[in-house]
Amino acid sequence: MAELTHLEIGRRVGLTGTRRDLYEGTAEVELAGISLLPVNRYDRILKRLQGQWRSDSDPLDAFQVTGAERVNAYAGAKTSVDYISVQPECGVLTTHGPYLYAWDESGTGGLCYEISKVSDNTLVLIYQPRGRVLKYSREGTAQ
Repeated sequence: MAELTHLEIGRRVGLTGTRRDLYEGTAEVELAGISLLPVNRYDRILKRLQGQWRSDSDPLDAFQVTGAERVNAYAGAKTSVDYISVQPECGVLTTHGPYLYAWDESGTGGLCYEISKVSDNTLVLIYQPRGRVLKYSREGTAQ
């Protein structure tokens, strides 16, 4: 665990160990080893997503990305927490990418977004499969 605490938030690692399923949805993990995985294109995109973003079309709609967690808020009140991954495909969607895949805390549902643009101050996501364009601006200092 000490090795994990010194890593940059969102850094991909390979873990070795043993998992024992205890009962539905619960497991015990005995961690035996950790190795840093090479940084790839998707890691770099996830790093650019870190920080606070606010919707250009609805200033009350915002989210904060920390590591692989997205905390959604509306009018300053937390509405949900998603776990996110940047990947080359999202289910059957494989042609445009990269994609932002978000799944909720309960693991019951996932959402796919094509990442059209991510810069220091601008994020453009295309919600899939509907194609709705979502534009965000970074709040505070650029990451």
